[in-house]
Amino acid sequence: MTDIIDRTPTGHPEVDAHLERLADADHLDADGHLAVYEDVHRGLKDVLAALDNRS
Repeated sequence: MTDIIDRTPTGHPEVDAHLERLADADHLDADGHLAVYEDVHRGLKDVLAALDNRS
């Protein structure tokens, strides 16, 4: 049985896209989760960095 976690959109399309990427881990063995988590973490850091650079 697969549990589905509801994700509430943040209103920031780039952030939402990265968070949706977490669903990719659902279809992988546990040893594949790290790559997805690192990718999402890197993407979210990039979004935050871009916000800092806009000022």
